[in-house]
Parts: sequence; structure tokens; C-alpha cells
Amino acid sequence: AISRGHGASVEVDEVTGELKRLQGLLAAEEEALRPTVDTLLKRAKGEFALLGAPDRKRIRHERGLVLAANEKLLEKERRDLDAWQQRVEEDMDAHCEVCGDGDVAHNNQIVFCEYCNVAVHQLCYGVDKIPEGDWFCHGCTAVVSPARLRAVAENHSTKEKQPVKCALCPASRGSVLPTSDGRWVHTVCCDVAGVPIRRLELPASSLDSTLMAGTAAGNAKVTVLGAMGADVDSAARGSGSCYLCNRTGALLQCKSTWCKKILHVSCAIEIGCETACTSNS
Repeated sequence: AISRGHGASVEVDEVTGELKRLQGLLAAEEEALRPTVDTLLKRAKGEFALLGAPDRKRIRHERGLVLAANEKLLEKERRDLDAWQQRVEEDMDAHCEVCGDGDVAHNNQIVFCEYCNVAVHQLCYGVDKIPEGDWFCHGCTAVVSPARLRAVAENHSTKEKQPVKCALCPASRGSVLPTSDGRWVHTVCCDVAGVPIRRLELPASSLDSTLMAGTAAGNAKVTVLGAMGADVDSAARGSGSCYLCNRTGALLQCKSTWCKKILHVSCAIEIGCETACTSNS
């Protein structure tokens, strides 16, 4: 997992250096291929004069396939490099999706899920130690196979939507925590609805798709941040429904003096409403 955030100038220099190194490698690779292509073209022209029309047509076709394959490979490398550069630039301005802050400390870095790209502080999400390899949030490890997690992590150009649904809003994006009864809630929805975040002891199988419930490994208890199911149910029974999606859940009234609409925070963000975190919790 890679940690990023404001104030991490050393990390920015390292990432910038790596980006320049990759760009140099791509340019060198293109340059190294030119003599080979030129040699093949010269050889093909020489052989062309000795062949009949059918053979010439076949060779022209094969040569076109080779050149097209080579160009396709180079284009993929360019796209991957551009996508990686874009992600680096976005990550430098990243903010934690729990507290909304972008500042980091040596023991409280911002980590990114390599499947859904959610960004969270270590302390906000309960990440005691940043792993050596890729890091995935609880919602992704709970339902996505390890093979699929690795495949998405290795593809720098695309990330997937959050694979679990929040019990308090319809959004498929954001940091989620488990509930005591097997559901999931966004951390921001818990904050909006006043649902307390607690340390829960849950079976390992509820957070790891590779473990089977009922087995010794699956039944082993792990301690994670989460919410009690009863608290979530109480919040979901709140008065009113979202002006945009007509569902109940974690709702807030618009703070504008002339607007009395109530909405999910996620729905408000979806349509471009101005939002701000005013909680000090």
C-alpha cells in the first residue's frame, strides 16, 4: 500500500523521480525498436523484388500485423503511464474520506484501497500498520476474490466501485465499516446520523472472502472499527426521506436559509451541492 498526503515532500520527490524514470524507459524502448523496424523493412524490400505477386501480398500483410502489434503495445504502455501519472497527481491532493482532512503524520498516513481507491487515514480507519504490498479496505476484502483484487490492483488505469452497499444511503463510493449484524455503513453516514463508531469483535470470515464461516479460521474473532446493527436501524427509521432518491437513512437538511430540503450527503455530493465538514469528532 502507498501512503500519500500533504507534507510528505520526500514521497513526492520519490514519486516524481519514479515517473521520470518510467518516461525515460518508454522513450528508450521506442528508440531501441526503431533500428529493428528499419532493418526488417529493408530486408522485406530486398525480398520483395524476388517474390511473385501472391508472396508479396502475404508478406505485406504479415509485416502490417507486426507493425500494428508493436504500435498497440507502445500505445498501451503510454496509456498506462499517463493513467499512473494522473493518479499520482490526484493522490497528492487526496483527503481522507472519513475526516475530510488531507494532512498526514509519520504514524497517520493516508492509505488507498487498490480496488475501489477509497482514501483514509490510518487512525480514522483503524489501519495499525501499512502493509508491504497492496492495501484493500474491509468492504473489498469481504466480498471480492483475492485474484480479482490483484487483477484490479495491477491495472493502474481503472478502479472499481465499492462492492458493498451502505445501509444508510444509496452511494457506491466512500469508506465503509462493518456492522455487528453483517451489513455495511459509510463512515460519513454514521457521522451524519449520529451512529457511534465502536470497536467490534467480528468473525474473520465476515471480512475475508477466502475464509469459510463455521471453520476454525473463519470463526476466529478479529477486532475492527464498526457500528452496532441496532444503532443503524434506529438511524434508518429517522423521519423523512431524501429529496433526490426518496429513501430514508442518514439525512441532513440543507443549510441554505431559503431551502428546507433534506438529502443524503452522498446524494448531495452526486449532484454537485456544496458540502463541508463542520464536525470536530
